[in-house]
Amino acid sequence: MCLHITTNLYSGSKALLIGITDFEDKNFATLPYINEDLTFLEEALMQNGFSIKKLEGAITREQVFTAIEDMIASASENDRIIIYFSSHGFQDYRSPTEGYIACSDCEKDRPTVNCLSLSYLDTVVKNCIAKPVKHILIIIDSCFAGLGVLTKTTEYPDIARIATKEGAHMMTAGMAEQEAQMDHQLKKSIFTYYITQGMSGEADYTNDGIITLTELHLFVQYEVARKTKGFQIPMIGRIAGQGEMIFDKR
Repeated sequence: MCLHITTNLYSGSKALLIGITDFEDKNFATLPYINEDLTFLEEALMQNGFSIKKLEGAITREQVFTAIEDMIASASENDRIIIYFSSHGFQDYRSPTEGYIACSDCEKDRPTVNCLSLSYLDTVVKNCIAKPVKHILIIIDSCFAGLGVLTKTTEYPDIARIATKEGAHMMTAGMAEQEAQMDHQLKKSIFTYYITQGMSGEADYTNDGIITLTELHLFVQYEVARKTKGFQIPMIGRIAGQGEMIFDKR
């Protein structure tokens, strides 16, 4: 593989950052620090060559759907795409294996009405892969986000193999039953903080200037588990393909 691997590998790099802070249903408290998280993550992604679209505040499910559909429609072959969510997450009390992300018009007692199901994100991935997008990563910073993880992989990858193959993954703030935690001194989500630190270079375990998604996940999982004393353990799942996203820090 040659230098500046991401320039040669990807046609474009796009990120959709969605932070939902205000809710009509009083079962969901207003969330602090999300604006700070989005700004911090935006800066890290821009340094990695991503163009950014942000939605923050009182964001309805229709607005989320529209933004995602617009991103899919604008995607080109061999693009690199990240879709990030920060909001409340919860289980469907009638179907505990189904998880939801709360939009501003979500009703917790009627989650199929205006809430965003984690299973919907599987459809998003399939639509992106059909473009065909090179690599897609969905990041969910919410409670119970681990319900969306399908399979786990811990094998350290061969860069030449994963960089050239298509792949889609979901990375979540914690395991299925875990709550996402905040650092009140940093005024940031612990999970998002370590994602940005990892992308910015701290996850480069091999010191080769290239950060694989495997390296990023290992860094984030270790640091978040350490910081929360094991109460929050980020997870990753492979949704499709054999490749994975990479970040070139050289």
